[in-house]
Amino acid sequence: MLQRLSENLSHYLVKQNAATEEKREIIQYGLQSLISTGLAVVLILVIALLLGQFWESVVFLVGFVFLRRYTGGYHAGTYFRCFATTILAYLLNIGLIRLMDEARVLPVLIVILAISIVPIFLFSPHVNPRHPMTEREIRLFGRISRLGTLAVAAVALATALLGSGHFALFICMSLFTASVTLVVGMLHDRRKERT
Repeated sequence: MLQRLSENLSHYLVKQNAATEEKREIIQYGLQSLISTGLAVVLILVIALLLGQFWESVVFLVGFVFLRRYTGGYHAGTYFRCFATTILAYLLNIGLIRLMDEARVLPVLIVILAISIVPIFLFSPHVNPRHPMTEREIRLFGRISRLGTLAVAAVALATALLGSGHFALFICMSLFTASVTLVVGMLHDRRKERT
């Protein structure tokens, strides 16, 4: 369904002279990615509304999407797997946050931030074989991911210190999730190289 929708939209854009036939395949891929990501974000926000965690989830998504763009990491084999993995990761984060004792948020936050920062500083960006990058892009993405990580960590700590531990956990978990996808992507690609 997603492929057919993006195919039809790309054909329509070519027909309307908004794109050339040579670029139609690239546009189709971009549309598939955009629609899949958009559906995941909409579903996450609907779940967030139902759980009474809308603004916290917006904060989580902003942090995660920004960091994920520059850290790289695991790429699911299909759009459905990507969609399902994203929703599952979000739900796991909600579950973990609900289990955390907000009275002890600062020590928990510091531990999670430390665990999250190390892989990003050591391995970011992870270049997926299906999405090659130039050396210049690798250096640039590495710098942005490290600076972004420090910024997200600082905002999480400041938010906790200002008394909003709940929001701080959502910010922190966006960094943690980006870090986990980075490590999982590296392990996945290494396993594939061995086979």
